Amino acid sequence: MVDVFVCSLGTGGTFSGIADQLKSAFPQVHTIAVEVDRSAPLYAQRHGGTFKHHNHNLIGLGPGKIPPNVRQDLIDEVRIAPGEQGWAMMKTLIEAEQLFAGPTAGTNVYVARQVAAEVGTGKTVVTVLFDSAWKYFSVWDGNYADYPTSGRPQTESSAS
Repeated sequence: MVDVFVCSLGTGGTFSGIADQLKSAFPQVHTIAVEVDRSAPLYAQRHGGTFKHHNHNLIGLGPGKIPPNVRQDLIDEVRIAPGEQGWAMMKTLIEAEQLFAGPTAGTNVYVARQVAAEVGTGKTVVTVLFDSAWKYFSVWDGNYADYPTSGRPQTESSAS
């Protein structure tokens, strides 16, 4: 039995595909979509806030819009998470668990751990580790400001 499914949103395909199958198998499952705190349009929409996209350090998440692959009817709750926590959890997963996951997977685990603490023992919280840490060696601290191929324009201060 799965009680809660937690998954961050990039294009929305992973969340929507898994949530659809879980709701078919476990109709009572509570699904939680996770957005980056600096780019959370669905969270803003559902909570009556104003959305403004800000640069963040979780590549693959927070594209600045609600992606067309997101099936909102499958989302029971939306939470936000800071990118720094995703990076910190990634490093914990690598060091403590020998799981070579990336920062977006770290974000999933960060929120899933919060949810597990809230729902208590006897409940099953499921998430997914869908990226790998190998892609992030060149920016291991999670700071893309000085990384010229990060999609941000290189300035004189970052070129030195």
